[in-house]
Amino acid sequence: ELVDGARALKLLERALEFGELELAVSQPLLDMPEVLWKSYIDFEIEELDGDGDEDDEDEAEARGGRVRRLFERLLERTSHVKIWIAFANFEAAKGGGIDASRQVWERGYKTIKELNEDGEGAKPQRFLLLQAWRECEKANGDAAGLARVDRRLPERQKKQRVAYDEAGNEVGMEEYIDYQFPEDVAVKPNLKLLQRARMWATKKRKVGDDGAAQPAAAAPVEELEEEPEEDDAEIDL
Repeated sequence: ELVDGARALKLLERALEFGELELAVSQPLLDMPEVLWKSYIDFEIEELDGDGDEDDEDEAEARGGRVRRLFERLLERTSHVKIWIAFANFEAAKGGGIDASRQVWERGYKTIKELNEDGEGAKPQRFLLLQAWRECEKANGDAAGLARVDRRLPERQKKQRVAYDEAGNEVGMEEYIDYQFPEDVAVKPNLKLLQRARMWATKKRKVGDDGAAQPAAAAPVEELEEEPEEDDAEIDL
């Protein structure tokens, strides 16, 4: 039986009362596991804040390691962008510092992009992560780090697409925000050039009038040059 939100909170209260948070997050059937995981991590961070005396430095270091391991365990279950943001901000403020934080930001960005859960490049999630990363650099980093993030920020554009109702029927057009990342734009021309080269080679191999296959020759450079793209009626924000 799944544990719903109310029962999850009751389980959390009992776990806090009896110090059994580890047992709570180990429950396999939870429909809101993030509630318990977030509370467990927050609890450890609060305890970390309380370890301010010199005598508690070893305990603080050990607790910081536990927080880090909790984040890693949670990321084995979900790669939600907010988890990566929370993890990276923890490292910057209370963990291993800005260098450790940047490693988490990079991991999160790469993972979200590769998973591509929405099938469209996970652009909103990548944008959200970069925005949070930028704020982290402003608060904990330096000018060079901030500039590196700024160079990766996308250009936001208004576009239109076909809208569908719940039954899958077209109901007109809708506006949406698209994100053009510099790294994606740089790769796109190379992919189009490769596609044009393959099309040209296929055309040369077509059977001629005499029924013999024509060998493919080297494609002239001028035939493979990129043609200017037509405007898509995009409006920059």
